[in-house]
Amino acid sequence: MKLDIDSSLLKSFSMVLTLPNNLELVGSVAQEMSDILRWMRFAEENQIDFVQLALIEMMTNAIEHGNLEISGMMKAHLLHEEEENFERLVRKRLKEDPYKNRKITVKCDLNQEEARYVISDEGPGFDPKKLEDFAMPELLTLPSGRGIMLTKKMYMDEVYFNEKGNQVTLVKKRKFQSL
Repeated sequence: MKLDIDSSLLKSFSMVLTLPNNLELVGSVAQEMSDILRWMRFAEENQIDFVQLALIEMMTNAIEHGNLEISGMMKAHLLHEEEENFERLVRKRLKEDPYKNRKITVKCDLNQEEARYVISDEGPGFDPKKLEDFAMPELLTLPSGRGIMLTKKMYMDEVYFNEKGNQVTLVKKRKFQSL
């Protein structure tokens, strides 16, 4: 998305995207959203990169774990066996009911103080309280599950889930004034 106006004129920006279960779209959507932050001079480059990584991670989770209902344990097991086994399961579920027609929704609300993203999936959800059972060092050794903790501890200022566990809200606070 290329905006051809002076970024100082923008006071707020909102957008809602509804995306199919297409993992190939995740990177380009995250890139476009982070490019808007760059254009707004919202934060330093490394902080915008963190937002982009968080968006990629959470949209991927919404598709894989939410809409396709592949648990973190199942993903870890399949990746431990052979990465192709996991990719095969993803391809299979993308063609099957009830998974194939599910969508993710990405809401983006930007203003001078914060960037807020709400990512929802149409899966059954999970118990977010179970995430608190893992310590950061434990997660770093697992083949799956690190993304949420990195997003919470490093990438974003606030991360929280709805009670059902099928929606995550990511918040990045503005750290400095634009030029």
